[in-house]
Formats: sequence, C-alpha cells, structure tokens
Amino acid sequence: MSKSITIDATKRGIPAIWETGGGLTSGGSATIIAKADGTKPRAVYVRTRGHLSRGPHALVCVHEGFYLVHAGVGRGVRQSARIERIVKTSVKDIHGEKFEATAEVEVVNTFSRGEWDKPLEAKFEAAVEAAFGKALTYHCRRAVYIDTSERSAETPEQRKHREAEMAKQDGERARLRADKAAADAQAKAEAEAASREAKQNGLGARLEAAQVRLNALQSSNPTTSYSKLELGESYFVFGWGNKLYTEENVRNVEHNVGYWEEQVVE
Repeated sequence: MSKSITIDATKRGIPAIWETGGGLTSGGSATIIAKADGTKPRAVYVRTRGHLSRGPHALVCVHEGFYLVHAGVGRGVRQSARIERIVKTSVKDIHGEKFEATAEVEVVNTFSRGEWDKPLEAKFEAAVEAAFGKALTYHCRRAVYIDTSERSAETPEQRKHREAEMAKQDGERARLRADKAAADAQAKAEAEAASREAKQNGLGARLEAAQVRLNALQSSNPTTSYSKLELGESYFVFGWGNKLYTEENVRNVEHNVGYWEEQVVE
C-alpha cells in the first residue's frame, strides 16, 4: 500500500528530499536517502552554515526506485525504523513562480521491538546503520550518507545540452508568469467593473448612509477612535486596506457601525 508525501524540489524543479536528523538527550531520529541499489546518492546541496543541529543537512535529488530510511532511537536504544521505496515522483510548476513536489512511497521494511518484520536485504544494511548512527549522534550537524567522490568532468556536449535545457525551461516559466499576470490583470479589471456597477446599484448609497452615522458617532464621542470610511470609485477604505463594493463588505461596515452605536447606548 502506497501513500503520497510532500517533498522538496530544486530551483530547476527536480524532486528532492533532505537528509536530516540527529539525537537529543533522551532520543533521536533521522531520515536518509539511498539509491535503488542501496548506495549513497549525491547531494545537490550540502548545508555548512546556519543552524545545523539535527538538520536539514543535505538535499538529494530523488528518482523512482530510491529509498527513504527513517530511524528512531530512545535512551541509546534502537526503537523503530522504516524503509520506504519511492514509487514515483511528481512536480508541478505553479505559474512559473515556484515548484510543488510530491512522491508516492511504499513501505518495504519496518523495525520495532528489536526485530525487522521480514529479513532485511543486504543492500540496505549500510543505509540502516547510517540512519541509526545519525539518530544517535547528539545534535548531529552534518550529512552522513551522501556520495562525496569527485565527479567526472562535464564534456562540452553535455554542457551545451544542459544550458539548452535550462534556457528552454526559463522560456517556458517566463510564459507561465506572463499568462498568470495577464489573467490576474483581467480578473482585477472585471472585479473593479463589477464593484463600480454595484456601487451605482445601491451599495454606494448604503455606505453613504453608514458614513453619516459614523460621523455622528465621532462627533458625539470625540475621545473614541473609530475606523475611517472613505468612498472611492472602485474601492472604499474601511479599517485596513481597500475593499471592493460587494454585499459582504458593505454589510460588514453596517454591522460595525451598528455595534458601535449599541455600545454608546449601553
């Protein structure tokens, strides 16, 4: 049985998960990532500054078949563990402004009461030891299960291809942002047009009546501070910010003025 979890994404929209965790006085927990064969993955980013205690420590790009190893300890004793396989990942580009990523995972092994629910595959042994070790490390401040070996040099062809893909993505995201800006502008214009029409159809007159009542309150209670009410063409000001001429907004003004009038009577 699988479940969906929210994960991170890199600036380029690649699904990623943080290696994180460490120990406290009474216990600790940790999450590390392993490749499909159980070996260490490469990190796209490793934190070396700021608050590092118990992570997050290293951001790892993940793919289908990768594993998440979660471990928990208490009083120096291994208490729980869970190995999850990433079934698939999904990344959504939200209007070219940010990425939202999820992963579907399924449980492969669980550990409790000192034993595994089924025999542990040999390929998981190193990752499990690393996860428990990290959970036991008091205020752990570094990643423990990432590949730090030297990368092979990028060929000119690889670099050309990477830069072309980045330029293509940048163009697509710029289009998404432009589309959103145009849609937002249209929605704003339509809302303002509806607001002006609503003002002419009676809401403006109701606010003018509320203004008269509010002025009377201010005159009879000069030491009391009331919200300011100012009428404009498409918006009116009441309290904080501009408000459209809508039934809900006008009713809110009338309710507040009525409440203040009741307070004076009491």
